[in-house]
Amino acid sequence: MMQNKIPRILITTPDYPPQKGGLATFSCNLEQALLRIFDLSKDAVRPWQVLVWNKWWHMPRPQQQQFDYVFHIQAWSQMRALQVGGAKQIAFFHGSELTFHSPNFFWNQLKRLLKKFFFKKIASNTYNIFISQFTQDFITRQGFQADFARDVIFHNAIQCQGHELAKLDWPQENESFKFICVARDVPHKNLAGVLSFCQYWCEISGRQVTLYMTKNMLSTSPGVEVVSIAGISNEKRDKLYQECHFNLLLSLDHSRQGFFEGFGLSCLEAASFGTPSIVSSSGGLPENVHDGINGFVLPELSISQVEKVFKRLDANNYTELRGRTFSHTSENHSVDIWADFLKALLK
Repeated sequence: MMQNKIPRILITTPDYPPQKGGLATFSCNLEQALLRIFDLSKDAVRPWQVLVWNKWWHMPRPQQQQFDYVFHIQAWSQMRALQVGGAKQIAFFHGSELTFHSPNFFWNQLKRLLKKFFFKKIASNTYNIFISQFTQDFITRQGFQADFARDVIFHNAIQCQGHELAKLDWPQENESFKFICVARDVPHKNLAGVLSFCQYWCEISGRQVTLYMTKNMLSTSPGVEVVSIAGISNEKRDKLYQECHFNLLLSLDHSRQGFFEGFGLSCLEAASFGTPSIVSSSGGLPENVHDGINGFVLPELSISQVEKVFKRLDANNYTELRGRTFSHTSENHSVDIWADFLKALLK
């Protein structure tokens, strides 16, 4: 690897802490993987540059001009020509950036006009990394020619180091169920559907349900209490993941409007503590949550489908489900796995 020297790396991203969201978390996970590759402590000065942008056409120039590698956390940053001295370009693809649709008229027209140029730019990359098979299939359906030597599918990863399996039992008859949904308040995240799911669960189980979600919504069911966790810190969020019986992500396919779920990072966040997820079957979610292994996949949101899930669970197999969820995540989706993968790319 660059004769055992740390290569010059530029990371471009539209979101970075203290901002929150999937791409900010993804950027941090990439940096954690690089720390492991180069055997640096978590407090070490990062020997790479992070370039944060808001709109790719207003992207600032990097402080230096010579790099060996450029990692594009969101591939549209490649549309602005960066003077990076012939660096190898590695782009990540998460989902919605590949739809070439947008509810914003200006952005919708611009994406359509630039589609061929965008394909040309990413076809020249050293590697294109898709976080799900669904994401790669989606872009090929838009006319992009895949190349197995360049285009790689490698599922998302999460920080698992220091995390332990949270012990949580199936509720007794006098205890309530707890669910959590960490998702933006946008139509395709289907927050109204999440509330409906909890109302179905309350009706089927005959128990009280507490739903922690990142929006303050009014429940029409007396058995469902909604607790807003908007603006919650990562530390408090992680504590809630450990205290909840399930994580919910019931996203819809709104690809015609410009949005779909590429993989579902919040499912990995919850699973890193052993909390399983219940998800919809849209996008790349079934590649993340394997039905009966680390959660459940709903083919549709209906009371009959929710009842089928409920009937598959009891005190014994719920404990086993949490154990499988934790082990599956640590063995297949940890940042350590990403480090091994990226190390191979940097050779």
